[in-house]
Amino acid sequence: MHIRHDFLINVVCSALTNVRACALALALLTLSLAVSAQDIVTIAAVQGDKQQSPFDGKQVTVRGIVTAILKSGFYMQTPDSDADKNPNTSEGIYVYGRDSVGSVSIGDLAEVSGTVKEYAKKEESSIFPTTEISRPAVKVISKNNPLPTPIVLTSADLDPSGKLDQMEKFEGMRVRADIVAVGPTGAFTERKTGVVTSSNGVFYATLQSAPRPFREPGVEVLKTIELKLPKTIPVFDMNPEMLHIASSAQIGAKPLDVTAGATIKGLTGVIQYGANDVLPFGGRDGYTFLVDAANPPAVENMKAFVAVSAAREREVTVGSFNIENFFDDDENSKRITSEAILPKEVFKNRLNKVSLAIRNVLAMPDVLGIVEVENLKVMQKIAAKISTDAIAAGQMIRNTRLISKTEMIFAA
Repeated sequence: MHIRHDFLINVVCSALTNVRACALALALLTLSLAVSAQDIVTIAAVQGDKQQSPFDGKQVTVRGIVTAILKSGFYMQTPDSDADKNPNTSEGIYVYGRDSVGSVSIGDLAEVSGTVKEYAKKEESSIFPTTEISRPAVKVISKNNPLPTPIVLTSADLDPSGKLDQMEKFEGMRVRADIVAVGPTGAFTERKTGVVTSSNGVFYATLQSAPRPFREPGVEVLKTIELKLPKTIPVFDMNPEMLHIASSAQIGAKPLDVTAGATIKGLTGVIQYGANDVLPFGGRDGYTFLVDAANPPAVENMKAFVAVSAAREREVTVGSFNIENFFDDDENSKRITSEAILPKEVFKNRLNKVSLAIRNVLAMPDVLGIVEVENLKVMQKIAAKISTDAIAAGQMIRNTRLISKTEMIFAA
């Protein structure tokens, strides 16, 4: 908002008949306006064009439009008309403080005063600090303002050969992308009942134009930095072209449910950059796409499972399967308070699903590593179920060996 100085001068002088008093008032008014103008620091200046903010640890006052609201704070971004046009400085910033959440709405033009902080988890490398304003004092100037125009992400922004921090320039800013899911959403499973509830809304994706990423050999590049490992060891770049999508992180957003291979056009949201313990479901450190709560996108091209090919003559197949908190319906321990005992129908249903998955999707590999099975007894039940169902279905029974996380081996 711009206030004309000549208008204020006329108002002040018309209210004062004493010339000397008028002159003194004008001097104080001019000084006040100058100080107010100097007090406002642009978000781009706070972010700077490097990892660390030049204002780290300092008190600032910034102004911007509220673009996303989380449980512990909100994001704000400079209006398009006031952006600095420097592509290397972000125009968005995170305002941390649970008490501030209820004072703003999406589209508010807000003025925030607080301390600039580069937040990073203590046990992690500070390569991905979140630039935030902590202990904020928030004042809403106006409401229902248009949101800043989202930046359309391209392969130049999410370059498979790029640096892991290549999206830092978009920290806290609105973006838009056409994406394809490379990993499905998870779900909540009630530990003691085995009942699977709704999607958690978290998944991984790339731009639709990008090749599907894989886990290459080597140590994760962040680990090599944190542990100061020698440069001679193989390094995995952690797929910098991949986006971590949190579809329900914003207040009011509903979780998306996607399969690997599903596509979304025009996905819009804010880039959260930094340590992901500020998000409800965690994820890798780096950048996360916080999907807008308003106008949820349409998910297309949902996929069914794709079965692996069966082993040919003289081939050996190896697989792995995380079946997540697989408990049975029997008491296996006297520590009832900590042991999950499933209802018999629930366990029967889960056992059927595991048998179908191992036989028809994984094609009964010769060696199968199983993760999150309760104990040896439950592993034996799984092996017996696979054998019984395979015979009933007329499937060739391979000498499949199930290996638990504790390296116990059983023949199917």
